[in-house]
This record gives sequence, C-alpha cells and structure tokens, in this order.
Amino acid sequence: MQCGSLSHIKYLSLPCCSVCVVHTQTYSSSCLPSQSGRVSDLYNPKFVFVGGAFAVGALSLGTGFTRSKVAFFALRALTGIPVAMTIPSALALIVRLFPEPGEQGKAIAAFSGSAAVGNILGLVLGAVLSQNAGWEWVLWFTALLAIPIAIVAALVVPSQPPSKTITGSKLANLDLPGVAIITASLVLLIFAFTATGTDQWSSATVLAPLIISVFGIAAFFVWEARIPAERAAFPPKIWFYPNFAILFAVALSVFLWYTSAFLISITYWEQVYHWSTINAVVQ
Repeated sequence: MQCGSLSHIKYLSLPCCSVCVVHTQTYSSSCLPSQSGRVSDLYNPKFVFVGGAFAVGALSLGTGFTRSKVAFFALRALTGIPVAMTIPSALALIVRLFPEPGEQGKAIAAFSGSAAVGNILGLVLGAVLSQNAGWEWVLWFTALLAIPIAIVAALVVPSQPPSKTITGSKLANLDLPGVAIITASLVLLIFAFTATGTDQWSSATVLAPLIISVFGIAAFFVWEARIPAERAAFPPKIWFYPNFAILFAVALSVFLWYTSAFLISITYWEQVYHWSTINAVVQ
C-alpha cells in the first residue's frame, strides 16, 4: 500500500530520495526473515508476531507525523524489522494451529494468497488515500490495521511454547554477526538495483554499493561455513536441497525486476503523462 503513494512526498521529491522512500522498508524487511524465524523458534512465536504487528503500527503512526528527512528514513528502515518478524512467526503459528496436513495446506495457501491480494489492493487503496487525504494517511491507515490485529492476536491466539529447547543463552544461539553482514550487504545490493531507476549503471551511486555488496555477501558465506550449522542464519547445506538454488534464482530475478521497473514506471506516468496517482498505480 505504501509503495505507490509515498514516492511523491514534497520534502523528499528528488529522484534519489524517491528510491529510498519506496524501498527503505524493503531494505531491512527483506534481510531479516531467516533470523526472525530463528527468534520464533527460540522464543514464543505468538509474542514475536504480536510484538512485530504492534511495532509496525506504532512506527507507522510515528512516521506519519514526522517532517524530518532523516527521521523519516530512519523510521521507515526500523519498520522493516517488525515487518520481518511477523512473517516467519505467522507461518509458525499456522503450522502449530493447523497440525492436520489438509487443513494446514489450506491455511498456508490462504496466507500466501492474501499477500498477493494485499499487494494489489494495497497499491490502489494507498493511491486513493494519498491523493484524497494525504500521504500521512497511508501510514496512519497501516497503524489502524496493525495495532488492532496485534491486540486481537494477543487475546485470541493460544500461547505457544518455543519449538526448540536449548542449553545456555538463547541470544548466543542467534547468528548476530552473520545477520549484520548479510543485512548490510543486501541493503546495498537492493539499493544498487533500485537506484538504476534514476541513475545509470556506470554511476557511482549504482557501482559502489553493488561492488561492496558482492564482497559482503561473499564474506557472509565464508562466515556461515565457519560456525556451527545449528547457529548459522543460512547454513550452507540449504543450497544442496533439491531445486533450492533454482527457485532462489528465479525468485530473486523477479524481485529485482519488479523493484527496478516499479518506481520508474510510476514516476514516468505521473511526470510525463501527468496522470493522477490512482491512474498510475492502476496501470
């Protein structure tokens, strides 16, 4: 919902700012799901989901009130962290609350389908809100949804014990160095590809983060191979699962194309053809 409606905020109207406005939250949320799943395993997935949903609402509410560029980007980046917390914890809850294979398959299919439907309807609703009520209401509407969802989940969803029993500190079982390396690297990688919507491939804005991200990703895999597999955020053995590497490459290529084409298309239709936000998003 926020992607199609926040790119034309007046005090963030430069092209480079538009890229960051649209994708800052994506930078952080796309880097953390694997470790968020580990947190759900070590702690109570219900609390992880409730805390994540409530934090999304609270941060979105605060972002709607800010008029500082730095604060806006910071809050958008921080919002990506609880967003990443909600996805693995929601899947963990579905698996536990629907143990029967048939019902579990239907629940996971409904969960996956709702993401696709929400992505489309959210774009249209975000355009309607930003054009008729202001971009702030896109964020406030997110808060109006996320906070009640957190409250209802806290009251209705049964308490879930951790799925893993460990000895020692739970924090020590989180691959924090690996997460820090891959998060920084993927942030730079995603920024490099999304920046191609407003800058040339040969520009420093694209090449510098792209080159650094490649070395960072390589360093991440070296680190993952040197620590115990049970602690690793992305154990090397995952690549040897049947068809995993192919599916990963296909999914990544689609995501990179979408993030690069989305912003340039919306900007082109609005600035060249002078379409309204609603018409540009619907197209």
